[in-house]
Amino acid sequence: MTHFLLPLQYSIGCVLAILLALPQTMALGQVDISGTLLGADGRPLTMAHMIVRNGRGDTTVVVPVDATGQFAFTLSEPGGYGVYATGVHHETLTMPLILTKNEEVALHIRLSTYQSLATEDSFYVVVASSEDDVPMQERPDGTYEARLEASADTLAYRIRYGAKASEWSSDRVTAGTSQDRLVFDESGPFWDREGDYSSVLDLRGEPFVDIVLDPSALPQHAAESSVSSVPPVIGDIAAAYLDVEQKERQLGQAVNGNVIQYLWTAWRIRGTMKKSIGRERNPLLRQWLILRYFDELHPRSSKYNRYLAHEVFESVPTDSPFWSFEAWSNVGASNLISQISRQFKHQDIVGTYVRQVIDDHPDPNVRAQFLYYGVYAADNQEDDKTKWLYYSMLQDSHADTRQAERARRDFDPEKSLQTGNPIPQFSFISFDNSTVTITDRSLRGQTYLLDFWGTWCAPCIEEIPALEKTYDRYQESGFEILSVAFLDEHADIEQFRRDRYPMPWLHTRVTRKDDASVRQLFEITSFPRPILVNEQGVIIAIDDELRDGLVWNVVRAKFDGAE
Repeated sequence: MTHFLLPLQYSIGCVLAILLALPQTMALGQVDISGTLLGADGRPLTMAHMIVRNGRGDTTVVVPVDATGQFAFTLSEPGGYGVYATGVHHETLTMPLILTKNEEVALHIRLSTYQSLATEDSFYVVVASSEDDVPMQERPDGTYEARLEASADTLAYRIRYGAKASEWSSDRVTAGTSQDRLVFDESGPFWDREGDYSSVLDLRGEPFVDIVLDPSALPQHAAESSVSSVPPVIGDIAAAYLDVEQKERQLGQAVNGNVIQYLWTAWRIRGTMKKSIGRERNPLLRQWLILRYFDELHPRSSKYNRYLAHEVFESVPTDSPFWSFEAWSNVGASNLISQISRQFKHQDIVGTYVRQVIDDHPDPNVRAQFLYYGVYAADNQEDDKTKWLYYSMLQDSHADTRQAERARRDFDPEKSLQTGNPIPQFSFISFDNSTVTITDRSLRGQTYLLDFWGTWCAPCIEEIPALEKTYDRYQESGFEILSVAFLDEHADIEQFRRDRYPMPWLHTRVTRKDDASVRQLFEITSFPRPILVNEQGVIIAIDDELRDGLVWNVVRAKFDGAE
């Protein structure tokens, strides 16, 4: 589900004032939503919020939940929204809010806690003004304490738990258990984290402040989050989303086991999902289940999958609010339509559907992603007329989007990284030996593949068997691979290579501080990005020319002269 500018925030009062000022004809489209947001124990939280977004970077409303656990807000029109339900010491719940008509909606949410939070024994105080987290020491009564210098009238802090801070994630942070008040960070990001709340202490002129954490005061209940609604279909859609997310996590965990375990898990999960689709009689919920099946469970080609793909083009309206929720991710909607089209033989039907979405959908984020897909699909089909039509529409109407940026990267005649151009100068520290530096000059004289990837990237992992096959066959002929990992901890790569694929070639890992510069140098907007370079340092193939196992054909042609 990367990166973003902080969204413009609105208080609920401002939003309601704007809505009340609208003409009555527009007010007819309003949707009133109320409900409850409770903790894992079913009780109101000390502090909680509902955040509603129309698109990933557009915060429509931030709603505080009152002391009884109740909230209420108004949206200007139906559509596909995303909700972050967040509460102190609880895991943020991300869910779709799909509104197909003007009606009053009652929404009831119960959050879950992070199970490890109450069982941890390593805690650190995190203060924004300090570069280093301060370790807390356990006291005889089971609480933890840390002493900090008092350099201002107030101190805002959070607690990090776990043995080691993550370079790429701040998820393992939470508010403390002692404070004069709590504050909420409206700037986000809100997804999959519990760090939106900070504890604030009012200092009273003392040179030091002692911060005490009482783990027994943290929520002990670790039940799964739940959603229900009136009308029921809105909650059912959210519940289906959460269920498939859980199935996707199970698949991800199975990846770390052996291949047989993974295949069995995938077969079982997909079978369960197929039964759910077959039993569902509500047309709207059935559409959603089919889309989630293709989006998260990565089905292999089969007659049944082709049937479900046909169902998408037959039953999901081209202006569906589901596409708006998918467009939350920069590539969500475009990846999903690509995944569905791969399962379907009749590309003329796909093309007609794509063009209708571009023409009909009210959400500019959705139109941009379908234009983006259309450019690449037309390029693969060697349909230059359609490719350049969609390319022009994308650049003219959505020039500032990530989709337009990637299309420029791949099709702009003036782009730097393309076949026939020299590879940029680079220098990476070897993952396996920190005393070794890998550069473009050190690789000169051999054909090599730059493989920009990550252990979290499913499409990247799908390419590995073809990379291993190619490397095993041609390494003695002078073929080399340098895998460049992004957004990964050192331990993530070590575990992946130990438990899943050994990847017995050169490796490096991009650190957080170098992430932006490496992306800019190699014009990276998505993963994987393969680049094949010859002995003279000249690019001879790139991107889709090397995807879906085609790297074998290209390298084979280079070394054996085979087509």
